[in-house]
Amino acid sequence: MKRIRLALLFVVGILGTVSVPARSYDLYSAQEPSLDFFGFYGSRDKGGGTSGAAGPGVGFNYFFTRNLGLFADTYADAFTLPYLLNANAVFRYPIPRTAVAPYAFAGFGREWWHAPQWLGDVGGGVEYRLTPAQMKMPLGLFVDVRGVFAAQTADYAVVRFGLRFKFK
Repeated sequence: MKRIRLALLFVVGILGTVSVPARSYDLYSAQEPSLDFFGFYGSRDKGGGTSGAAGPGVGFNYFFTRNLGLFADTYADAFTLPYLLNANAVFRYPIPRTAVAPYAFAGFGREWWHAPQWLGDVGGGVEYRLTPAQMKMPLGLFVDVRGVFAAQTADYAVVRFGLRFKFK
């Protein structure tokens, strides 16, 4: 877990030093839908065992205001549908004159297979948006960490890292 925290701090430090010609307000807007494709690493496997797990995931985000939004995501180390679904409220803060936006979130979820149970989670992360000069399609890179509080199995941590495609 120390390595994960150090890696996250390193990424935040590097991205926080990058300035962009576009204002962060232009990169992060209200009424903004986006789609995530990501990989994840969890400190427990699909049945709640102590071995870690990794796999793919997908998510959908919608920001009602520049700072407040909701997102839903699913990720799995097994291909059984429906496996897991999370819903979270999120607060992001685009740093002025940068393409960086740290965010915090909290929510709940449901796992249907392997260890059927309700889940709660809380976490935070950072997104870096490539500017229009860098990309023709609005694209972000993100990494976040969450603590998952499971009703039946032991609590665990999840790290997500991936691409965020902005639709607007």
